Amino acid sequence: MYDGDTLFCAATGEVDADVNILGVLGAEAVEKAVHRAVYKASSAGGLPAIHDIQQ
Repeated sequence: MYDGDTLFCAATGEVDADVNILGVLGAEAVEKAVHRAVYKASSAGGLPAIHDIQQ
């Protein structure tokens, strides 16, 4: 909660939950999304994708 990272979300308020647990789950979801984006990306604008530089 105090590391300086920021994630924004919306909630309905129908379920009580610990903000720290939700923060960890949100951060893990973003991490997985970034990893997936890197591995699914194609080369563009002269910049190589990870598939072009992996051996």
